[in-house]
Amino acid sequence: MAVTFCIATTLDECLSSTRYVQFDDEIHLAIYNERYRIPTESSILYSLDPYGFEKLSDEKLSHLKGVSFSLIKYFEDKKEIVGFLHSLVELCEVAIKENKNIIA
Repeated sequence: MAVTFCIATTLDECLSSTRYVQFDDEIHLAIYNERYRIPTESSILYSLDPYGFEKLSDEKLSHLKGVSFSLIKYFEDKKEIVGFLHSLVELCEVAIKENKNIIA
């Protein structure tokens, strides 16, 4: 089951948000399969519960942005993963700039 990252302040706002990034199963699995080779901080991505909700704000947003940015170099030969990570970095930047949260 895929995880969706959306810019919102509340869960209700998330349901109607048009600003989101889809973390599909294939990318999730690829990152999870590399979990012993990538930095442990990357668990912020592969440990998300696809059946629950997590509100990422302030420090966690900066952390998610940093992890995503560092993983771009690691997965540089995997175009689909790099595209997802770039989109996630951009989403984090918008949320930080607008003082919003990302709900996953």
